[in-house]
Amino acid sequence: MDPSQLEEPDEALRQQLLSTIPHFEDIYISNENITALPQGRKPDTLRRLATESHQDTLHRKDDGEARFRQALETMDTMEDPLDVYLKHIAWIDQVYLQGNQHQSPLNDTLKMAVHRFEDEEKYKHDLRFLRCWLRLASLQEDPQKIYLYLIHKKIGQTSALFYVEYCKYYAKRKKYTEAGKVLESGINNSAVPMKMLEKARAALEAEIEQSQPSPSSTELHQERMRDLAKHGRSILGVIYDASKPTGRGVGVSGSNRLSGLGAGGLGRLNPPRTPLGLGSRKRTLTPHTSMPVFNDTDRTPEPTLPPPQTTLNLTPPKTTENKIASEPMQGAILKSRPCKKPKKDTFVVYRDTVSPILSREERERIGKINTADGWKQ
Repeated sequence: MDPSQLEEPDEALRQQLLSTIPHFEDIYISNENITALPQGRKPDTLRRLATESHQDTLHRKDDGEARFRQALETMDTMEDPLDVYLKHIAWIDQVYLQGNQHQSPLNDTLKMAVHRFEDEEKYKHDLRFLRCWLRLASLQEDPQKIYLYLIHKKIGQTSALFYVEYCKYYAKRKKYTEAGKVLESGINNSAVPMKMLEKARAALEAEIEQSQPSPSSTELHQERMRDLAKHGRSILGVIYDASKPTGRGVGVSGSNRLSGLGAGGLGRLNPPRTPLGLGSRKRTLTPHTSMPVFNDTDRTPEPTLPPPQTTLNLTPPKTTENKIASEPMQGAILKSRPCKKPKKDTFVVYRDTVSPILSREERERIGKINTADGWKQ
């Protein structure tokens, strides 16, 4: 269609659409405390929550909690009762701008949802239910407890998302061997989509490669020298004396080194002279280098994944941002440091030097004092 044939929108409709766009000045004051969401937030909700008073916000939250409790009473008659919790979690994300802070009911709601349906067979392979578990794990101090509990309950074991998130847990702690085993277990269990597991494995290999320090020039030189010694070779100017049991190289001077170089190339050096009386040249054998033998006791045990966890004891993070921990005042001991007395400031007293030239009045005064004491001028 030709763009020139499009009709101009009605001015009233245009103003209505523009009114839904929040102004930056309305949310600028609290933009630092707004938690970003993957799906974003509704513009009108964001503007309303950023500009309304604290009392109106409390009323809005109370109304939402009341509707949630009312929906829980009729949940057993619904075909998909999990949807009640999912809608309330989405409402929490929109209303509580600071995420799981400032008395947000997100953590408690997720606990209610997962414990309510953890034994329901129809939700064991439901991706929505698995996302509730994984989000609850992100709010805990030790998320591995939830991963092991999900393995025990066989929840989400056919979904690649579970293995990818469990792999990230180990990769974040630099345990790349365990992370690789988690992805291998997902491949063995035929988790879907398989493309997600392959992409996660490629990302893990790239992270392992980046974590290894690049070898320096000295390390490369040492590795080259070890490789030459392994095959009985050396750099120019060093030959191996086969008559010695150790077979260690000895240096030769420049004239001796060049005297053995002929048409045969570098390999034809002057052979050792045979002692008189022997009919044939003495054969010398190159000693064999010793090869270390490793026993099973010398090997470092390969790390294994922990067994599934049959019970679940969740502990939220110890420190919560923008929230002061409450402590009882009765019997509390206030920590104090020993008080050191301040050092006294020392200062220098300056005195005028006595002038050797005395005035007439001073000489007369001194003379009177000496006369009174029996001294003569």
